[in-house]
Amino acid sequence: MKKRMLALVLALVMLVSVTPAALADDAKTITVEGGGTAIQDAINTIADETEKTGWTILVKDGTYNRFTVLSDMNGLTVKAMDGAVVVINVLDGSDAPAQTSGTFPETCGISIRNANDVTLDGLTIWSGSKVSSPWYASAVSNYSESGIKGNNFTIQNCVFDANGCDSAHAVFVNTGTTKFTVKNCSFDGYYEAISMYGDGTL
Repeated sequence: MKKRMLALVLALVMLVSVTPAALADDAKTITVEGGGTAIQDAINTIADETEKTGWTILVKDGTYNRFTVLSDMNGLTVKAMDGAVVVINVLDGSDAPAQTSGTFPETCGISIRNANDVTLDGLTIWSGSKVSSPWYASAVSNYSESGIKGNNFTIQNCVFDANGCDSAHAVFVNTGTTKFTVKNCSFDGYYEAISMYGDGTL
C-alpha cells in the first residue's frame, strides 16, 4: 500500500512539473477557420496581449484575406494545419488589413512590419488582378520606407501563383535585411520571385 501511495505521489509530482510548460505552449496557439479575415483577427487578438512574442496561428482549410504581421510580434508562425489547403488572396485590390503609414506603406499583399523571426508555412498564396503600382507591390514583403523592418523571416512550403499578375514580386525583401529564408516554395508567373532593394529614403 505504501509503495502504491509513493508511486501515486511521484506520478502527481511529475505531472505538475510538465503541465505548466504544456499549458504555456497551448496558451500561445490560436487555431482559425472559416476563411475571410480570420488570420488578421487572430493577429489583432495577439496585438491586445501584453506578451506578443512566440505565438502560433494554425490555419484550417479555407480561403483567407491577406494579412499584416504587426510590430513586436517576434517569433510569430502562421502555419497551415497538416493536410489543410490554405489559400491566401493577395494583390487583389482589397483594402489594407491594417492601417498604413509612411513607415509601413501599402504593399498589396502579406506585410511583415517590425517583427523578427516570423514564419509562413504551408500556405498557397494566390495573386489577383494585374498590379503595376506601387513599384514594390508584392505577395509577401517586409518593405518599409524607413530603417524599421522585420528581420530573419522564413517562408517555407508555400506555393505562389501569380494568376496573371506578372508585374508584381512574389517575395520583396527590404534593403538592410540581414537574413531571410525561402525554402521548398514554388513560384509561377511573377515579374520576380525574390527581390531585394529599396527606395531612396532608406
